Amino acid sequence: MKDNKKLNTALGYAAWFGDYAIAATTGLFIAGRKVREDIMDIENINKWVPIFKTYKKHFVEHVKKHNDDKLSVRAFTRYFAGTQKYNPFTEIDKKNIGDIVKKMENACYLSVIYFEKTEHQRAMPQRCTFGDYCVFFASDGTDWCGGMRGNGYIYKRNTPLGCYTQIADISPQLSDYLANIAMQKTK
Repeated sequence: MKDNKKLNTALGYAAWFGDYAIAATTGLFIAGRKVREDIMDIENINKWVPIFKTYKKHFVEHVKKHNDDKLSVRAFTRYFAGTQKYNPFTEIDKKNIGDIVKKMENACYLSVIYFEKTEHQRAMPQRCTFGDYCVFFASDGTDWCGGMRGNGYIYKRNTPLGCYTQIADISPQLSDYLANIAMQKTK
């Protein structure tokens, strides 16, 4: 854990330095263009414009504006925090569905319906019913054409009415974890 934090911090500083270098490089040209606009401005036609002072002002303004939130250390570490290995138990604990997952793992009978295999979808579980619960798994989406996966859902049967009530929505990663459990139980 400490190694990841040190690595993220080092990468964050490297990103900040790289971002600052990019901002300075682009600032050379942008500040020059702004100075030219200041000189050519109709209000400054009879005035003397201090070129170096104006250039420095525009350059510093551009670099500060560019580096405020682009690849700052906080934004960079936020980005890399999302690339760490997914742990399904954090989401299970967060959504208080641990007892449902245990019931699914210990169920004697699972009714599983699968997606049909197409170019957009693998043959994977679509819906799993056990006890009073029903899990709708997230579909694959169309990753090859830039599509995004949706969420999955967990429902509980409302005994007096016989209909299902949504308990929680689950991320595509947790949906894959639960789909693996369902596939192992049905083999």
